[in-house]
Amino acid sequence: MNNADVQAWLMHQQDAVVQRLVCWCAQNSGSYHLDGLAAMADLLEADFASLSVPMQRLALPAWQEIDHDGEPVTRAAAPALVWHARPTAAHRVLLLIHYDTVYPPDAVTEIRWDGNRCIAPGAVDAKGGIAVIHAALSAVEHFGLAASVGWTVVLNPDEEIGSPASCGLLQQLAADYDFAMVFEPALPDGAWVADRKGSGNFTFIVRGRSAHAGRNPAEGRNAVVQASRLVRSLDALNVSLGSAAEEDKPTINVGRIEGGGPLNRVPDLAVVRLNVRIGQAADEATLLAAFAELAERFSGDGFHCIVDGKFHAPVKKADQRALQLRSCMQRAAEAVGRSIEWRNTGGACDGSKLAAFGLPNIDTLGPRGNYLHSPQEFCDVDSILPAALTVIQALCDFEAHPEQWPRR
Repeated sequence: MNNADVQAWLMHQQDAVVQRLVCWCAQNSGSYHLDGLAAMADLLEADFASLSVPMQRLALPAWQEIDHDGEPVTRAAAPALVWHARPTAAHRVLLLIHYDTVYPPDAVTEIRWDGNRCIAPGAVDAKGGIAVIHAALSAVEHFGLAASVGWTVVLNPDEEIGSPASCGLLQQLAADYDFAMVFEPALPDGAWVADRKGSGNFTFIVRGRSAHAGRNPAEGRNAVVQASRLVRSLDALNVSLGSAAEEDKPTINVGRIEGGGPLNRVPDLAVVRLNVRIGQAADEATLLAAFAELAERFSGDGFHCIVDGKFHAPVKKADQRALQLRSCMQRAAEAVGRSIEWRNTGGACDGSKLAAFGLPNIDTLGPRGNYLHSPQEFCDVDSILPAALTVIQALCDFEAHPEQWPRR
């Protein structure tokens, strides 16, 4: 690979890369916004057509979650978007990121600039990651690089809510590739993530008994008050659980409480939603047992409490193949003039699932940025092309020296 030629060609694409990113950010594609996801898929199909690889829209199964009334509701899924190049190649690489964001369907899209920072919904998480993929593969195909390596791009529509619909697809794909590149944002200083904590989302449904607040309040069972007691016990688990070092201890974050109604009625329903992070795989069983015990403890005397949910992202700890991939990817970055540091994080992503399914991966190959999921979210657009150049170098190195890289 002639780095100078490829870099010069990429630099000529800089304005187009940024224009595409702005266009993608202008399209709301929240996880629950099916029309917005469909419109985003159309944009991506048109923009990726330049690769001369047809896009497939793979239907994903519906999934269930608990609604505001504490009842299970079925949600439809948008399709996964898939491009296969050279699918019969002996060596294949999976490039993965999501095209959904966290923003609701009625969110107002505002795109602002602060120097080289594009401040917009999903700018770095993860539409900037898609921009890296597109730029890298455009150069690979334009110059005929890594011509014996097969690549597959998968953009899933539900990562921001735990990939409930696409998890099965990821498991199915994992066996077909040597390794994966996942394009979550790099850390703000450009570091890549090494190990990740596991994550799970859980919902406690507390049911009591309704009564008139003036006529017969003693006959009621106040679900909101009972849920408040439950929340205190959930928060106390942050202190009592886990024997690991402080950075690996489980953390329980109660993020939302729903319930109540007219102020003159004893409320008979409360819904408590929480997120859990764990640093050790064994803590999954510990927390599941603790949640079951709390559901039982807060049932009785007219109350009924149940818990729903699961761990959607397992703990990600590097094994030998993962360490081998880290070494190879770091060499590729250094070959194009980048200096990479590694850092552990409590954040979760689909890279954790792929690792659990046996596919080693680096999961922060996107551009630099910060303030994810907030109005201040930004992408450093000057970091897109260096990230793309790293991917190109890695694919070329893999073709030239496959024995140095993880293999199926």
